[in-house]
Amino acid sequence: LGQGHTMAVGAAIAEKFLKERFGEWMSHDIYTFISDGGIQEEISQGAGRIAGYLGLNNLIMFYDSNDIQLSTTTDEVTVEDTAKKYEAWGWAVMTIDGNNADEIRKALEAAKAETEKPFLIIGKTIMGKGAVA
Repeated sequence: LGQGHTMAVGAAIAEKFLKERFGEWMSHDIYTFISDGGIQEEISQGAGRIAGYLGLNNLIMFYDSNDIQLSTTTDEVTVEDTAKKYEAWGWAVMTIDGNNADEIRKALEAAKAETEKPFLIIGKTIMGKGAVA
């Protein structure tokens, strides 16, 4: 848990390096998908701070926030405000209904339009919504 954060930040840094060295044709965005358990890990905190400090505007992170971690509900172990935490680190943050395709599209458009900061989309979701029992 948390390794996805660091790998995504590393990929975003590498993209910036390649673009600077080889030109605009190397330009692309890094998309990553994270979850409640991973966002609680200390390694993800360091990666988040670095991404904000470096202004990695090529990094778009979707946080599947369903309030469930590996062994319990998240409120059993933390009560922090993730949006405020990432904003304090220099990220642009948007909270949406993560089960709504139209809201996801709008958030991705906003993320693509951001030119200065990494972008965190907090998708509040219901685990297994729509699954047939």
